[in-house]
Amino acid sequence: MGTKRKKGCLFLWERPKGKKLFDGSLLTVKYFFDVLDMELWKALLIEELDFEGDVFEASRASEETFEAGKNLVWLFVA
Repeated sequence: MGTKRKKGCLFLWERPKGKKLFDGSLLTVKYFFDVLDMELWKALLIEELDFEGDVFEASRASEETFEAGKNLVWLFVA
């Protein structure tokens, strides 16, 4: 059938840093989305944010989060 899969977005902010820091989370979300017949459209993975407000002070994190959210909304209205 020609049905489009729904798209999902994952935002992860972690405190420690490392090469495989997000591997377990990404795999879990991919399997979860598969059960829901969804695809992982975007994963925004930001390291070294210790406290709740840090994401707003980290310019890269703020810009990427805003852009990803905006683009995700456009997927639903377009």
